[in-house]
Amino acid sequence: MSQSLTLAGISFVVGVLTGLTGVGGGAVLTPALILLGIPPLAAVSNDLVASLVIKPFGAVVHAGRRTVEPRLLLWLSVGSVPCGFIGALVVTLIPGPQHANAVVKALVGATLALVAVLLLLRLHSSRRTPAHSDEPVRVRRVATVALGAAAGLLVGMTSIGSGSAVAAGLLLLYRRLPAARIVGTDVAHAIPLVASATAGHLLFGQVHLSLAVTLVGGGVPGVLIGSYLTGRIPNNALRSGLAVLLVATATTLLSSSIALVVAASAAAAALAATMAVVRAPGQLRVWPVR
Repeated sequence: MSQSLTLAGISFVVGVLTGLTGVGGGAVLTPALILLGIPPLAAVSNDLVASLVIKPFGAVVHAGRRTVEPRLLLWLSVGSVPCGFIGALVVTLIPGPQHANAVVKALVGATLALVAVLLLLRLHSSRRTPAHSDEPVRVRRVATVALGAAAGLLVGMTSIGSGSAVAAGLLLLYRRLPAARIVGTDVAHAIPLVASATAGHLLFGQVHLSLAVTLVGGGVPGVLIGSYLTGRIPNNALRSGLAVLLVATATTLLSSSIALVVAASAAAAALAATMAVVRAPGQLRVWPVR
């Protein structure tokens, strides 16, 4: 019972962070489950099941605000849906449960480091000229499908990347697209992507219904509260702190050296602080949050 309460509490906190910052829960919840002793493959499988229930709450909000780009959503899904399923299948083909869990743990650590970098880039990317809200988007089909495919493989193998990785990719591909439409499309796209990866893990992974229900029970109210608090808490500071946390967690998963964890965390904190100081105050942007 105490472990269930602990897991529900962690899921609640992760849900609040997701609602506040827009970063997919997998980037925090999956490594937290691994560090609590849940086997890595089981952590990935059950996080995906929980995300499939939690993510539509944010998508409904953005659909009501008309911030979803249907054509971008379509071409992202062309790449991500099949690759999300393939990613889940690839992980389960690794021979031996111990070896498979070791590989998944390393993949989660490496993906966390990537997401931390993308999060910092996303924080400090306001030097662009956004288009008018009604300006049509010229879809770069090949690049958009490739972005979806890469995100699909990441999510299928690690449950991480449906939020920050896709949003950062859209930001680089469509520099004039307003931030609200990037985030809205990203949130909506996470549903078919996570559904595909979840289907793969339901067939081939290690889904435990009691664990998934516990995570959903904590995550749903957390997301709702986090979304309600959006705009009431400094968003950029939260994202910078979260990026440092992801670096520390990634280093912990990839290395047993405490000195390396401390050094990597300090370097990430110094980088975030330097970027914040160098950036002109007039260029600060608060991203719409899912």
